[in-house]
Amino acid sequence: MRAPVTTGRDIIFTATITVEVGDVASASAEASRIVETFDGFLFGQQSAGGTEPTSVLVFKVPPERFQDALAALGGVGEIRTQSVTADDVTDRIVDLESRITTSVASVERLRTLLEEADAIKTITELENQLLARETSLEQLRGSLRTLQNQVGLATITVTITQSAARPGLSVQPTSYLGFDDNGASCPGEAGI
Repeated sequence: MRAPVTTGRDIIFTATITVEVGDVASASAEASRIVETFDGFLFGQQSAGGTEPTSVLVFKVPPERFQDALAALGGVGEIRTQSVTADDVTDRIVDLESRITTSVASVERLRTLLEEADAIKTITELENQLLARETSLEQLRGSLRTLQNQVGLATITVTITQSAARPGLSVQPTSYLGFDDNGASCPGEAGI
C-alpha cells in the first residue's frame, strides 16, 4: 500500500475509468469486491443488458486508499480510458467557514435586537431579516458539508463494457491453372 501524501490541504479526488471485459456481470461483482477491500463501498450503479451490456459503478473510497483502489479496479479488464483529477478546495472551505462565522454572529445580533424590540413594526422587520440570514446561514452550512463530504471520500466511476466480437480476417489463396473449356484464360475474363 502506498503511503498517503499529507499536504494539509482539502482535496477532492475523482477518477473515471472504462474497462472492457468478457463478462460484464462478473466484472461488476469483482469490482465491488475489490473496492470493499479498500474500505470503500458502492454508491450507485446503472446497468444495461442486451447485445451491448454495460455497467456504470460509482464507488466511494477513503482518499488515502484512492490510488491503490484505482489501480486494482484497472485490473478488472482491459483499460480503454482513464481520467484522474484532484481539486484543491481548501480556499473554498476556509471562505465558507469564515462566512458561516460572520453569519452566526449576525444572526445572534438580530436575535438580541429582537428580544429588546417593543414596537410591532420593528419586530416584524427584525424577524424578516432574521429569517433571511438564518436561511443564508443554512445554505452556507450545506455547501460546507457537501465539500467536506467530497473531501472525506474519493469518487471512482467505473464503466464496464462488453468486449466487442472482433471478426477475424483470413485470406484464402486460389489459383487457376489454365484455359477452361470455353477458352477463357482466367476466371472473370470472359471473351478471351
